[in-house]
Amino acid sequence: MNNPPPAVDCKNSDPQKQFDYNLKVLKQQEMMLRPFPIGWPGNAAELDFWGWILKFLGCLWTGLALSLGAPFWFDLLQKFMNIRGAGTNPDDEKTKKKNENAAQPA
Repeated sequence: MNNPPPAVDCKNSDPQKQFDYNLKVLKQQEMMLRPFPIGWPGNAAELDFWGWILKFLGCLWTGLALSLGAPFWFDLLQKFMNIRGAGTNPDDEKTKKKNENAAQPA
């Protein structure tokens, strides 16, 4: 992997050269982060027809998932694993009374 760019600022007093230097450092830092999957690959202007279709479908899918809300997703996850980590769901008052009445002899 490349060495990180120096942490010193450009000593030139020309604003354009300072900007160019900072841009160069920023691009080097971005290239160091490239192994991580951050953002869309490539430039948005370079997307072809199918790239834009996939982008639209991804945004639509994300909007649909968000519109369902947190209670839906927690209930769905609860079916697969115990999210709370504190055991089963506590019984409510009706269930407790029903269980007590069933336990009493007739």
